[in-house]
Amino acid sequence: MDEPKARKGRQRPAAPTTPDPVEIAMEIAASGQTPADAAMAVLHANAALMHDQAGLTREQISLSREQIGLARNERFRNRIRAVRDMMLVLTILAVVGGAGSVVWSAHRSSGLVVEPFETPPGMAAGGVDGTVVASRLLDRLSAFQAATGSARAPATYANNWGDDLSVEVAQTGVSVGEVWRLLRQTLGQETRLSGDLTEANGRITLTTRVGAQPGIVVSGDADELDRVLDETARAVYRQTQPYRYAFWLRTVADADPDRRAVLAAERAATLAEMASSTDRTERLWGLVGQSVDARLAGDHELVIVLTNEALALDPTFQGARYNQVFSLELLGRTEEALGEALLFERGMRRRDPQYTESFRDQVGPFFRARIAAWLGDFGTVVEQRRVHWLGTGD
Repeated sequence: MDEPKARKGRQRPAAPTTPDPVEIAMEIAASGQTPADAAMAVLHANAALMHDQAGLTREQISLSREQIGLARNERFRNRIRAVRDMMLVLTILAVVGGAGSVVWSAHRSSGLVVEPFETPPGMAAGGVDGTVVASRLLDRLSAFQAATGSARAPATYANNWGDDLSVEVAQTGVSVGEVWRLLRQTLGQETRLSGDLTEANGRITLTTRVGAQPGIVVSGDADELDRVLDETARAVYRQTQPYRYAFWLRTVADADPDRRAVLAAERAATLAEMASSTDRTERLWGLVGQSVDARLAGDHELVIVLTNEALALDPTFQGARYNQVFSLELLGRTEEALGEALLFERGMRRRDPQYTESFRDQVGPFFRARIAAWLGDFGTVVEQRRVHWLGTGD
């Protein structure tokens, strides 16, 4: 029996070996077959999608480049802003620091400023105007200052001029100099001196004012301006620098025996006024000045009374101990003298601010030699005497 013949039908294409549409298209192209309409539509759709994706990728790349450029620009701008802000901060700090320095300098200013005096028009026309009068008075005050030496430290004076003495010429309008003057006047401790010179009936009168203190009035004939200025300068110096003035009186008295008694009496009055002052520092130095005069007069009991009064006010005040040590020794109270000398020498080693540095450097070795002598250490006596006299160190 013949076997039935197999039915001839349409041959079906082989199934794809991959789900990837691109690979499917490549396989069909390689086989020479034409894909069905549905498959072709899928391939076309996928090709369009790939085209769109490629375009999108190009846009993303372009956008990324733009964003990178923007980010770089932003970083650059941030750096510029950081530098600008830093410069601004530094500028502000410099301005604040400079202003602070100016204010501090103004606060520390402590010289003597003489303002131009008011003068009659006739005298001003003859060349003696307010600036000339102020300058002549300042010259005399400078001479007083130069002739006065003291172991007392300048910072301990209520009116400490130092070497800063000047005539201030008034300025019009607002200027750096005017602002600086106002700052010194407001914040500083300057001694400001002003006044006026009048003329009437052949007589001149010079009135001088120092801060809020009472005015100083000196009169004379019209041709006695120099004498009037001399007396005014002396009165100003006494009013503003009583301790230095007392020291000056003793110096002048030593050089002028004929006036010694008169000058000594004026010195005693000046120191007595200081010793009764309400200002603690001035009172202490007034007592020291009185104790110096008592020691030079040989009244050592009075020295002890005056120095004890000063030490009761301030136990650390070495100026009182300096005079007390000598008087205790001369009174035979050696143990007490040694104790006070040790305290004084310790104060000098600690750079006691009440005294000038040159005085501390000189008196320190001297007292160490005295202490060593009392203790029997003669090697130290010789060494410290050499230091004291030769100034080879401390």
